[in-house]
Amino acid sequence: MYEPLVEDPPFFPLTKCEVDFDRQNDAVTLLPTFYAFGCEYTSRGLLIGRDDAFRLIAAIEKALSIETGVSS
Repeated sequence: MYEPLVEDPPFFPLTKCEVDFDRQNDAVTLLPTFYAFGCEYTSRGLLIGRDDAFRLIAAIEKALSIETGVSS
């Protein structure tokens, strides 16, 4: 049986991320959902600028394509 080292940070996989565009404030709210301790949880959300949000979304898509081997 695997016993994680104390130094290992907890890892909770992202299961989905809803995106709400606020054109008036030029911002984006990200509402991530993650899996932990046998259940799915939704966080309170993260409000970030539009340009930063697009960079983050692109990074997530790239990470997912590397993980699954899908090329774009």
